[in-house]
Amino acid sequence: MPETALDILGNYDVILDCTDNPATRYLISDACVLLGKPLVSASALRTDGQLSVLNYPPASPGTTITTLKQSTTDHSAQRIEVPAGGPCYRCIWPTPPPPSAVQTCGEGGILGPVVGVMGVLQALETIKILALPLPTVPVQASMLLFSSYPALGFRSIRLRTRRPNCATCSANATVSKDSLTSGSLNYVAFCGGIEDEINVLPDSERMDVGEFTAATKPGQGLDIVSTGHGHAKIESSEHVSRDGPLIVDVREKPHFDIFHIQDSINLPFSQLESAREVSELPEALLAQQSKRNMILLCQKGNDSQLGVVKLRKLLGSEEEDISSVNITDVAGGWTAVRRQLGHSAKDWPEF
Repeated sequence: MPETALDILGNYDVILDCTDNPATRYLISDACVLLGKPLVSASALRTDGQLSVLNYPPASPGTTITTLKQSTTDHSAQRIEVPAGGPCYRCIWPTPPPPSAVQTCGEGGILGPVVGVMGVLQALETIKILALPLPTVPVQASMLLFSSYPALGFRSIRLRTRRPNCATCSANATVSKDSLTSGSLNYVAFCGGIEDEINVLPDSERMDVGEFTAATKPGQGLDIVSTGHGHAKIESSEHVSRDGPLIVDVREKPHFDIFHIQDSINLPFSQLESAREVSELPEALLAQQSKRNMILLCQKGNDSQLGVVKLRKLLGSEEEDISSVNITDVAGGWTAVRRQLGHSAKDWPEF
């Protein structure tokens, strides 16, 4: 049986992350939390670098300790519950950056001495962890930023404690040892690493943009809501008819918040992919899914295909009237919709 990340990292007391892509960093961080290992994470690109010590002190997901908080007014002390461990990678970056914004060292280039600086600092932090006693109270997590050009300098950014809704280290964590070792967590897909179109569903089971528009707003076109972020020139009109199909947008929430179809439901693919039971799906979807057909929409038409397969699997084990609901997706996703609406790349937010 091939070794998993848990098997490999479990042999060490401290983990050093020197990788250059988000998918691997999320995987390593998740494994460190599940194993109770501190993580020293460093990165370098072009002339800059950054360093942070994560999951330190290590603590099981959701555990807390009682500490005293001093009042700034009357100097009294109040007992409060705080996370027992340090933040993880997902606490700092709960949503991965868009693939277009990510470059590896080979693609973006790197100045050799910058790697040396970050490597020495990473080694220093590792020695401190191994040599000093484990803290009994949470330490103030921070991120050290290094810039070598145009002026040489360091600056430190304070990081918050563990996020209450973190998928890995909170009390409501969805990432587990089983989900990690079973392969059900697709880190590449979560980070948007699928660039080329995949073919999971036959063409006969998918919609093109014209069919999608006709099914949702016959003869009227799509009603799209924009929050004003980005540069999409979109206006909203009437709501999508509640008698029509249920539109499920499987992009991550920050992308959905920028623009989406009126009355559509957001079910991030990362959440859908990790769901094991129907009860883990959004209440808005469960309240309507037995009465309406579903159309899944993503950025490029890849996650939506995988989402269709997963939803069919989840809902197929339910009552017959639910399993008979037609679930399909839009070929090409929002990229095809944008092209159909006639917007140029510069007028539309890229992810």
